[in-house]
Amino acid sequence: MLKPKRKVSKKDLKEDRFVKTTLQAKTYLEENYKQVISVVIGIFAVLIIIILYQYVKTQTREKANSLLGIAQIEINNQNNISAIQRLETLISEYGNTEEATQGIFLLANIYYQQKKYSQASTLFEQFIDSYSGSNILLSSAIAGLAACNEIEKKYLEAAELYQKAADISGDYIETDNYYYLTDFDQPSVQ
Repeated sequence: MLKPKRKVSKKDLKEDRFVKTTLQAKTYLEENYKQVISVVIGIFAVLIIIILYQYVKTQTREKANSLLGIAQIEINNQNNISAIQRLETLISEYGNTEEATQGIFLLANIYYQQKKYSQASTLFEQFIDSYSGSNILLSSAIAGLAACNEIEKKYLEAAELYQKAADISGDYIETDNYYYLTDFDQPSVQ
């Protein structure tokens, strides 16, 4: 069944909420035009800044990742001189990235292999202080620092660091070795 159509009077039209709200909004915009435009421009400016920041951050990470990858290839090819140069560039130019932190670890390992224990120790400490990722990598750095201390005949510090490395390494294959190294005897002085 059809319902009879209700006639809309002029009074109903005048009191229509949508029309009333639209007129109020129009009046507000006309009275506060400059402030509204300023807010809209401000919002767009903030959006543009956020987009540019994300773009620059992405580009920086990509460059840092590329440099780290090349350095790893150089290490695998036993070209330590080139690897050191690339890692130092990575650390100095992209120091706030995760890739630079990983570069610190790699550089510390290279210095350790080259028997530059003081430099390796400094880099291992820097890595330990700044790294917040995998416990395996962190325990490896702690063990590297312990090895530097052991070579420098700081046996107590080395044992404590090996213990710390073992405690955080979990099921890592080197865990038993770290525990073993916590119980070494100091060489006798002759």
